[in-house]
Amino acid sequence: MRAVIDIGSNSVRMMIDRGLDLNPKKLATTRLGGGLTLTGRIDDLAFADSLKAVTDFCAEARAAGAEPYAFATEAVRAAANGR
Repeated sequence: MRAVIDIGSNSVRMMIDRGLDLNPKKLATTRLGGGLTLTGRIDDLAFADSLKAVTDFCAEARAAGAEPYAFATEAVRAAANGR
């Protein structure tokens, strides 16, 4: 079983493949891309919120027996502190 974690500019989402589960998605609004166009950097608070969401989602996925896979938005790849 797999879990996909999408680190987006506005939110972090997770979907776990649970077969016929009708509501497998989770969402955390973190606003990671907020202010990026003005500063070229990811805001420290938004980074911390996003990291917590990813960490929590990974733990939840593993507890459900799923292997988490994460990918990030272009905003993360373009930010001066995106690494």
